Amino acid sequence: DYELALDYLAGSTLRGAFISEYLRQNPNLELHEHPVERKRWLEGGVRFLNGYPADGKKRSYPFPSCFYADKSDMKLFRENGRLDEPVNILDDVSGAAGKVRVKGGFLAEDRDGRWRWLETEMQGQLLINLRGERTGLYRYESIAPGQTFIAAIALDEEDEELLKFFLSFTGRKLYLGGSRSNGYG
Repeated sequence: DYELALDYLAGSTLRGAFISEYLRQNPNLELHEHPVERKRWLEGGVRFLNGYPADGKKRSYPFPSCFYADKSDMKLFRENGRLDEPVNILDDVSGAAGKVRVKGGFLAEDRDGRWRWLETEMQGQLLINLRGERTGLYRYESIAPGQTFIAAIALDEEDEELLKFFLSFTGRKLYLGGSRSNGYG
């Protein structure tokens, strides 16, 4: 078995982590029973956008999947950050013939208006499952440690209490996933 990981932080994952922390700080709270909390957390009053790799203090953007380019141009783009004459398949279906779809990666805009290519560093591990009657080997891919991602949180209405809660995470680590001891959470 092989589990592939996303190369960004899914908004739904961030939502779950923040809800978990909110409930840890408010142990007697039942979100579904409290009208204000229900609206905030369960009915979309707070939306968590995906976290993409940071370029300094700026959020990057996923590379559009509608672009096609020559294979040799893609290699140069990854090396020097310049992509000459990409074809947008939404505009020119025939122009994509003989080209490959640009897969994955992120774009970050420099101060001079040029776009640079960013990729999330991934790591893989071979793990042994000793539970149960059968021993099983499986590979697990995850985002390598030490990288920074920037996400956005959208609120339907101003909420000082929630703003204070979210700002309390400034400079703190928020752990995602459930297996820090194995190196991929």
